[in-house]
Amino acid sequence: TIPSTTTLSDLEDYYVWYNYMNADKTVEIVNYMKEEVEGGRQIFYPIYSEEEMRENPDKRNTGLFFFRGNPDSKFAIVNAGWCSVQPITEITVEDYDKAFNLDVRAVVDLTTRALPMIMETKGNIINLSSVGATHPAANLSMYTGAKAAIENFTRVWALELALKGVELMRLLQEQ
Repeated sequence: TIPSTTTLSDLEDYYVWYNYMNADKTVEIVNYMKEEVEGGRQIFYPIYSEEEMRENPDKRNTGLFFFRGNPDSKFAIVNAGWCSVQPITEITVEDYDKAFNLDVRAVVDLTTRALPMIMETKGNIINLSSVGATHPAANLSMYTGAKAAIENFTRVWALELALKGVELMRLLQEQ
């Protein structure tokens, strides 16, 4: 519980990620994923090549989940992120690679691969952002840096794709 006397400058001590989770919805999603896999449909797509995963087996489970919508419906992409909570004095290049590969590279890769379907359906791209992109908190430089990149990609892609009938949006997650 955050005391009522807490000021804005004190909030970084209470960095809250998720404050509400619906257990029924979580079970529903997990069961859906299980049914898709049991039905032989691929829902997980690695973001690393086979060569990269052979060189570093930790990369094997890093990727994106993709769920098909209804036929002839608009197409959308929603992406999330990962965060290393540590000060710059402890960050390694490997931490940078992990954050930017998942939070940025994965978004670019998925977007460019799905773009033909998105343009064909005049669909939408929805990128998840964070207030951390413009209001960073201590010990979150990798996450806020990656989200700032997504913020700017979303703005640029919106300009590039508007005349093709594709709308880009961003959902801002509060910290």
